[in-house]
Amino acid sequence: MKKFLSVALLIISSAHVQAQVSHGGEPLNWTNPEIEVYYERLPELDIAAIEAEDAINDQYKEFGYRFGIERSTDFSTRNSGSWTTENGNHVWRFGVYAPNAKGVSFLFSEYDIPKSAKLFIYDKEKTHFIGAFNYKNTQATGMLATSLVYGDHIIVEVTMPESESIEKVNLTIGQIVHAYRGINSKFEELKHGRGPFGNSGPCNINPVHCGPAWYRVIPGLHLDVDDAL
Repeated sequence: MKKFLSVALLIISSAHVQAQVSHGGEPLNWTNPEIEVYYERLPELDIAAIEAEDAINDQYKEFGYRFGIERSTDFSTRNSGSWTTENGNHVWRFGVYAPNAKGVSFLFSEYDIPKSAKLFIYDKEKTHFIGAFNYKNTQATGMLATSLVYGDHIIVEVTMPESESIEKVNLTIGQIVHAYRGINSKFEELKHGRGPFGNSGPCNINPVHCGPAWYRVIPGLHLDVDDAL
């Protein structure tokens, strides 16, 4: 697995894969189509400028394959979203709207939940979800990086028994990746005949040897070889 993400470099390892292990179940009221959620709106991307960059950089393996733009954030269970009580559970929901996004992924810079809590992430239309993530996904770094959820309106949901204190849940979303183009056929046919797989250049394989400037080539997300974020 070789992904190049300026902030998430700290967690690119086998531990990242382990953190992605889900533990079954489904979001609360999954079959209920109506859920009241306020969506934090991310800034719109300058797609024309991004596509102009990609038209050049996609010709060179050394630049990696960019499919998303990172947004530094500070959304947490303490300052964002809303807590409710439903069916004997405390529920925290946080919504994000990434205009025209193909998908969204999250980096939790703080991931600390009790054994009784479950975390799910899903799209507004409830076509699919990832999770449950729980205390077993806790890493030594205290962070959690998630895979993409398809769509532009995405909901993060935490549930725990009403008997537990919500003070025990400490989550901070330190970065959101706004995916603006495809990384596989689930999204779209890739432009330029060049997708993320089997296109490694020397700096993708070992960016350390290319010097610090490599990390600053493109202020976005780069994917290489063998898995999708």
